Amino acid sequence: KKIGLTLTRIEEGTDAKKDYYVEKPFSLTFKGVYVQMIAFMERLSQLEKVIRVDEYTVKPRTPDSAKQKYVD
Repeated sequence: KKIGLTLTRIEEGTDAKKDYYVEKPFSLTFKGVYVQMIAFMERLSQLEKVIRVDEYTVKPRTPDSAKQKYVD
């Protein structure tokens, strides 16, 4: 919220219990510009809890987005 991303969907996955921890997968879908995504990732890296991002996908909202000054 502080960096201006708009969260459009959040899906929680199935927990996977390991020997010393529990994996809690979830999927986020949000709208924003590239710089906001980088700021979000930086904030994740500064958390005291361990968070690992295995995969992320970035795509323009519309085919014309690449022609705009700031790509959504």
